Amino acid sequence: MNLTVSRKLVLGAVLNITVLAILFVALSSSLGELGGLQNVVVDSCSTAQESVDLNGQTDAIVHIIYATLPSHDLVKGQKDWDDETKKVSSMLGELEKSADKPEEKAALKKLQDSFDDFKNIWEKEILPDLRTNKDAAQVFAEISGKIEKANGEMSSAAEDFKKEQTDQVNEVDGIGWTETGRI
Repeated sequence: MNLTVSRKLVLGAVLNITVLAILFVALSSSLGELGGLQNVVVDSCSTAQESVDLNGQTDAIVHIIYATLPSHDLVKGQKDWDDETKKVSSMLGELEKSADKPEEKAALKKLQDSFDDFKNIWEKEILPDLRTNKDAAQVFAEISGKIEKANGEMSSAAEDFKKEQTDQVNEVDGIGWTETGRI
């Protein structure tokens, strides 16, 4: 078969279009994978931030307890407590949706257990004592260690959960986001 110039040009054009089509398919596939990895990173970073926010809520809970003790203002204290515990419960619910690895579930369970400790201290120790007009200083002396322990455990659990999320980001990203100060 003798190739004329026009047939050579057509063959060259077809070959170029075929190579471009193959490159386009390969690029599309790679971009799809990158998009999926980006979603993992964004979700993990968002969840890590939620755990940091939750850690801040523990300070608000402690503040409510310590503000209610000297004032004996149970109405305001209970309202503030209810508002804050609703926020924390909602945050825990959001974190639960993203916990898919056993380590994340263990950290989340630790968070829930320490939150339950706070609720038990409030409902079973502080409120009954304050309702009987027990001296606030005495109540404080009896529960301050328990409050600090529950606060420390909740903060530690929030940090553990955050670490699981940042580890997932580092696994996907490979550059050490926590080392660069981005999380």
